[in-house]
Amino acid sequence: MTIILHRPLLFILLVLFCARGTAQNEIGSEDTSGLELINKWPKFYFVFGYHRAYFTPSTIQLQESSVFDFTLDKVKASDLPLRGLKDLKPFSYGPYHLRLGYRYASNKSIAMGFDHMRYHTRQNQRVDIDGYYHDTPNGEGKIIASGDIELSPEFFRFEHTDGLNYLYIGHDFLLQVRGPPLPLLISLGADAGLYIPRTESYIRERGGNKKYHLSGWGSSVHAHLQWPAGQRIVVEVGAKAGYINLSDILVGGSPNGRADQELGFATIQISGLYLF
Repeated sequence: MTIILHRPLLFILLVLFCARGTAQNEIGSEDTSGLELINKWPKFYFVFGYHRAYFTPSTIQLQESSVFDFTLDKVKASDLPLRGLKDLKPFSYGPYHLRLGYRYASNKSIAMGFDHMRYHTRQNQRVDIDGYYHDTPNGEGKIIASGDIELSPEFFRFEHTDGLNYLYIGHDFLLQVRGPPLPLLISLGADAGLYIPRTESYIRERGGNKKYHLSGWGSSVHAHLQWPAGQRIVVEVGAKAGYINLSDILVGGSPNGRADQELGFATIQISGLYLF
């Protein structure tokens, strides 16, 4: 898990290293030499693509009045990748991302984006637990839990599989590394925004698929390599890494069930960019 999570981070560091010399000449300067290709592009762009996500182990605090109150530590989770060609369509099962941007200067742009990540905890893993839960919904049979426990499907299921949805605003620097006939560009940026997941959770087989809910916030950095494939089409490959703070997740079998979770993530992305 740790090695896999490092791959997107290493990609970002590699792109930053390659862009260092170009950035020193272009960012913060009015000199637009080396941006001939970018200056010919339209101002607006739209991005659509798919990604694979990797998540750090996280601590999840869960509470529902008189039913349970416990904390799970070092919980591991995975995303849900594309199942096949049938998922290669907009707004389908697979994880996807959208971005609409405006280039307000030769090498600077602002954008609004939406990332649809899919998160589910791994079944039958062993984690640390501290707190209590009851055998019945009416509060009978209180069980004090402390130490090591197996997250069997009968005890705990926790998924943001209808979307660990991230709505954000970002800023990018665009650098032209190589000109025609084989142009290459680098996009570096950062963003911040809100998380609106739809969480499906079952605790002691009580729960369900909750509604979309504003649960927290996050921020991230990203690096992309871009290859123009025509006058208005650009192919983009990159990586993104960030922090998620979800302090108000809907869980359990009643309206007052809540969870709190912090985690890190990284994604590897492939996208198509349309200029207009």
